Amino acid sequence: MAREKSYRGIYAREASILIDFQWNGRRRETLSVRPTDASLQRAARIKLEVETRISLGSFNLDAYAEYFPDSPFLKARGYCRSRDGATFRAVADQWLKIARPELSPTTAIEYRNILNCHFLPAFGDRIMSEITYEELALHIAAIHFESGKTFNNCMIPLRQMYRYALAAKKITEDVTVEIKSRRRQKPLPDPLELDEVELLLAHILKSHGEQWHNYFEFALFSGLRPSEQIMLKWPRVDSLRGSVRVEAARVRTIEKDTKTHAVRDVELVDRAMRALQRQREHTMMKSEYVFLNPYTAEPFADTSMPVQRVWRPSLRILGIRDRDARETRHTYATMALMAGVNPAYIAKQLGHANAKMVYEVYAKWIDGADKSREKNRMNAWLNVTPASQETLKRA
Repeated sequence: MAREKSYRGIYAREASILIDFQWNGRRRETLSVRPTDASLQRAARIKLEVETRISLGSFNLDAYAEYFPDSPFLKARGYCRSRDGATFRAVADQWLKIARPELSPTTAIEYRNILNCHFLPAFGDRIMSEITYEELALHIAAIHFESGKTFNNCMIPLRQMYRYALAAKKITEDVTVEIKSRRRQKPLPDPLELDEVELLLAHILKSHGEQWHNYFEFALFSGLRPSEQIMLKWPRVDSLRGSVRVEAARVRTIEKDTKTHAVRDVELVDRAMRALQRQREHTMMKSEYVFLNPYTAEPFADTSMPVQRVWRPSLRILGIRDRDARETRHTYATMALMAGVNPAYIAKQLGHANAKMVYEVYAKWIDGADKSREKNRMNAWLNVTPASQETLKRA
């Protein structure tokens, strides 16, 4: 009799076979077949396949239904296999594969992390077309987001994934359309004043040395993004024209295109050029990179090290309000505006597509520069000599 042979986790009953395994708790599923030797061997193979897929992380409700289509466990979960088995997890994987060529490496990683953290644990094994607006909205409402900006950023990959699923006919309705974006308060630029710039650079030179002084003087007077500056290379420096070509960035150790995916030539003011001239003595014969980590003589892996080791400690010692090192870029832009530089030229220097963003972000400083300019014109007229005023009257 077949029952004389035993298999681990396989139990023969009078007219069925019980398979015992662990997946999200203990599972016991019944095969409605007589426990012959052949059927017991088949049950053992099913158990082995199931446990192998569980160990590989490829076992989900769709796989469960392949082996145990009439399972009470599936019915209790409200599972109903769609025509193409389009679970939330499967659609997420497909969408990321299709979207990845259009995404930067860091963005692709960020989108995957968002889905893994906020959505896959709750909906990964659900058929996507069966997830209702109410379920999704309640789930999102229960998540604590630090700000409206964080919420909106987390919704980006979810919305794009649902748009893909709708286009691919995995779902018949995009329920994310009804989930509104949240209002967010846009932080104003927090640039340094010119006297703070001079105080900061003098302190960095004295306390941290010339290479760090060169690094931050160039940052403050060139307007490059920190991620662009650490990727600047000597072959891209044009000393005759006084410019640098910006064509790459490094974010979270990953090299990528610039934020706007466009190469640009940045004209440098004298102070930025002098910083580069001094830097030649330190790195030009050692590396293709203009700025190296002074402690290791290696290229910067990311932008965090200059911030944590030099920027923030220096601000704290000097009693200057703390801000992110990206404010070097805002400092350059606002100094240029207060000097009367054309906003369209500043936009080109910063790498914006047009001057609109400059007007939106730096409106306060544009207004200040304009008012000062017009006030000075008025003062110039009012401060003419009495003799000149008499001449004006006769005229």
